[in-house]
Amino acid sequence: MAAVRAMSVEGTGVRLSRIVEFLTSFAPLSLAESWDNVGLLVEPASPVLVKKVLLTIDLTEDVMKEAVDSNTNLIIAYHPPIFQPFKRITSGKWKERLLATCLENKMAVYSPHTTWDAVTGGLSDWLASPFEFEGVEPLVPSLGVLTRPEFSHHVTVFCPLELKDRCQEVISRSHAEVVSTAELKTMVKFSLEAKKQFLLELESGLNETNCYYSIYERGPIPPRGCGTGRFG
Repeated sequence: MAAVRAMSVEGTGVRLSRIVEFLTSFAPLSLAESWDNVGLLVEPASPVLVKKVLLTIDLTEDVMKEAVDSNTNLIIAYHPPIFQPFKRITSGKWKERLLATCLENKMAVYSPHTTWDAVTGGLSDWLASPFEFEGVEPLVPSLGVLTRPEFSHHVTVFCPLELKDRCQEVISRSHAEVVSTAELKTMVKFSLEAKKQFLLELESGLNETNCYYSIYERGPIPPRGCGTGRFG
């Protein structure tokens, strides 16, 4: 049996996009397992102002009837009601009827599933909380996501003080971004974020200025405390 809870939003309502933004800021979709289907699964064609939200574990036909009767605008279903691709939406199968009813009544559907399992302060942490562990860690940490993906490489540059201006010109010309600058006794250290398409131009310019540099490909940063399961 699905656990259901209805929530009302005071006033004229909240834009669906704002609610989705809030949900994904709490538990980014990147935390989901690769096999999962999470996020905004059903979105009406016209803009929606959400005045009533219905929370449920499973979106069944009984739950859908309650959502329709209570004029719900958004259903947050923990388990995703859409998992396999649909070739048609008819009244012949119950899952297809659910989607047809959502679209007919301009109801959105959002499913968090494994993102809420993995996130810090989510379901896994809640399940572990009665045991009063001294420290709780994920069994399988989340890999995380690449922040600012437009910058693919991290570059550290050391150049003589007298070549600082020339080095800065090279950096600017190659569309790299200076993260930090440190002046040493005879050298200047630049920490940069560089774009892949301009990497050769950056290397060529740095070689001309006789600077020392190292280049590393940036990787995803694992979000602390997030992942599958918990142990303590």
